[in-house]
Amino acid sequence: MCGDTSPIRIASLAARDLGCEPQACVVVEDAVIGIEAAIAAGMKAVGVTTYVDAEVLRAADLVVANVRELGLCELESILR
Repeated sequence: MCGDTSPIRIASLAARDLGCEPQACVVVEDAVIGIEAAIAAGMKAVGVTTYVDAEVLRAADLVVANVRELGLCELESILR
């Protein structure tokens, strides 16, 4: 990838490459910058408390301690 490699641009390109509208995408992240990029790109965000406390990831649509907590019901609920 050449040019703009900002997290927001990367998230937008990922949606495009998947053939999806950003609002139909869910980003699973353990970093604040990833959560912020997902939201700025118009995507839903799930914060995973791998390295930070849940409070730090509060901007996410959903915060979990482990990706194993994510099931179809949880993902569908944040896409509504």
